[in-house]
Amino acid sequence: MNSKKISLVFLTRKTVGGIKAHILDLVRSLDKEKYEISVLGPIDKDFINKLEASGTNFTYVEIADKLNPVKDIISVARISRILKKLQPDILHIHGNKSALVGRWAARLAKVNRVIVTVHNFLTYQQKRGLLSELAFFEERRLAKSTSIIAAVSNQVKTNLVNKEGIDENKIAVVNNGFNVENFEIIKNGTRKRYGISDGDFIALNIARMVEFKGQRYLIEACQKILNEIPNFKLMILGSGPLETRLKKYAKKLGVEKCVIFISHVDDTNKLYSEADCFVLPSINEPFGIVLLEAMAHKLPIVAAKSGGVIDVLDEQSAVLVEPKSSVQIAKAVISLAKEKKISKRISSNAHDILQEQFTLNKMVNKTEKIYHQLMMSS
Repeated sequence: MNSKKISLVFLTRKTVGGIKAHILDLVRSLDKEKYEISVLGPIDKDFINKLEASGTNFTYVEIADKLNPVKDIISVARISRILKKLQPDILHIHGNKSALVGRWAARLAKVNRVIVTVHNFLTYQQKRGLLSELAFFEERRLAKSTSIIAAVSNQVKTNLVNKEGIDENKIAVVNNGFNVENFEIIKNGTRKRYGISDGDFIALNIARMVEFKGQRYLIEACQKILNEIPNFKLMILGSGPLETRLKKYAKKLGVEKCVIFISHVDDTNKLYSEADCFVLPSINEPFGIVLLEAMAHKLPIVAAKSGGVIDVLDEQSAVLVEPKSSVQIAKAVISLAKEKKISKRISSNAHDILQEQFTLNKMVNKTEKIYHQLMMSS
């Protein structure tokens, strides 16, 4: 085993944000002298370019976003054929839907060492309908034959144990990590591009526009914030099924001039560098990599006390608010704008936590430890 490279295959479906960043961080950080790495995933030009720049093999596979028996069977067949050809030592799957399809394919291809990283709370058990019930049943069954399940936070692990009945001894917590080495904050003139004055106070939110991300409560908070801070601006970076509805909601509340919706930027650092605070109003957040990015940029953070947020931050490192409370969000943002000493103190504390607990090296080392345990045990 020591003289031969470990053949490692990552599998993911089309995704944005955290999962993509997580895979890229692993691929770039793992020693190519020890691992032969391939990624199976969707057509995503930016993702593919970054993979190829790191010397990683890429193979196109498509996995439907929603449950679709016909498309899912086709995906299983294609992935299993690829796995039979590659014959990986380890298959590392990212995301819940990819895990459902990928583990069926792994069985057909006789790939025995399978890791699933769970980045989000499973939603099958929250939906009604025969397909969702069957998927939830199959998820629990497949979990028993999965080698290791890696949860990105303690809260995700708790959810897997309590709601899915998975043996906690099969779950390893591997927190997301951020590369703090050689990182520097650079101001870049992004404000001017979006018509924002130098004296404006900017709150930044980066998240997919879906219900559990809670952006409607952040938009509601704008009314109260503007009463105290007339030069307030909110930048929301993301897209999703609620995008049109949220834009209409901002207009209905009369705050559309202060809310700037941005669907895409090439480099999110440009937005972090110009923001004055970061707000994460998620109703149930597994573990947002965006939190680590905000901490790295030394932004004071307002976050809802939900899910994995409490694994990362406390009252000394952020202003924590109750989920779904636009009143508390507004109060928190106003306090950060007016109380510079508080703002500086909590952002400094959060930055210290990042450097001590959530580095990329820690994430990679924990992941490699799992790989080596699997290789030694079978």
